[in-house]
Amino acid sequence: PMINTDDTPIPIKSKKRRGSTYNGYLWVYIDKDHNVVFDFTPTRSRNGPMKFLGKFSGYVQADAYSGYDEFFRKSDATEVGCHSHARRKFDYALDTDPVRAARLLVLWGKLYDIERQAKEGNYSSAQLLEARQKEAKPILAEIKTVLDEYKNQVLPKSPIGKAISYSLNQWEALNRYVDDPMLEIDNNLSERTLRMVVIGRKNYMFAGSEAGAWRAAIIYSLVASCKLHDIDPFRYFRDVLT
Repeated sequence: PMINTDDTPIPIKSKKRRGSTYNGYLWVYIDKDHNVVFDFTPTRSRNGPMKFLGKFSGYVQADAYSGYDEFFRKSDATEVGCHSHARRKFDYALDTDPVRAARLLVLWGKLYDIERQAKEGNYSSAQLLEARQKEAKPILAEIKTVLDEYKNQVLPKSPIGKAISYSLNQWEALNRYVDDPMLEIDNNLSERTLRMVVIGRKNYMFAGSEAGAWRAAIIYSLVASCKLHDIDPFRYFRDVLT
């Protein structure tokens, strides 16, 4: 019923120029049951998610990368926004517009307080839905009022202007999580899962070829699935391979 997705670059050794690399991309897709698939593409074009997601018609939670736009236009899937991405942009704007940015960060903090209380209290789906409807919806309405108030007071290309534009452009998608307890407030699960690639890049530096990057995607799929299911990846591979 839902997929979380994100992407990160992976340097590929160039065949044409000795000693140089170019960026390919690893895309992560995670389903509701925490099964993980990594996909490799040689570029970051929209063809990657378009091909992989195909006719999927559930929820897709991602950042606002424009490459997904065509997929949402042509499919029956529903876009779910990421509040972590939206909030982070106001964090970046703190240095240049501390008053406006801080006001919105406080409001976003209240949204996350609701999610934290629900997790600590081990809320049922019904309890989480009720909390979001009664507590989060009014906060979201206040955020929207503040965004509308500020949008004509700031320069569009300033950090705060860009943060406001991002949130307003994503507003409908950012509100979807409050109506379905299955959905998360953000896409942090994808970002955490991609961290193993980011850490790996510091060690292996690059993939030797596109075929090597594709094989890495297969291994990452298995390792990430193991970790999200609390299975030791080493024990899993040893068992499978022997």
